[in-house]
Amino acid sequence: MNRLREILLATALVAIPLNGALAQSRDERPQNEARADSRRIEGGQAIQIVRSGREGSMVRGGFQDRGDTYVVRWEYPGGQVVDIVVDARTGRIIRDR
Repeated sequence: MNRLREILLATALVAIPLNGALAQSRDERPQNEARADSRRIEGGQAIQIVRSGREGSMVRGGFQDRGDTYVVRWEYPGGQVVDIVVDARTGRIIRDR
């Protein structure tokens, strides 16, 4: 009977830290994924991306942060005004219309 008690106690002592480690790794995973999802470029970077290689200028007050995208209102030489949409996570131009 003593031998059985020793085996059960040893099993319990081994299982407790293992169970805690598994719970900790499960708790950290969503936090790391949330950090990856929250990475975004700054608004100034979005404006620089639009400005790069493009003639014209940003229209005064023509900048909006829409969470997952930035919208930059841009005026080309000749007066054409378009909204350029930039993905806030990747910095890629999604739409230029």
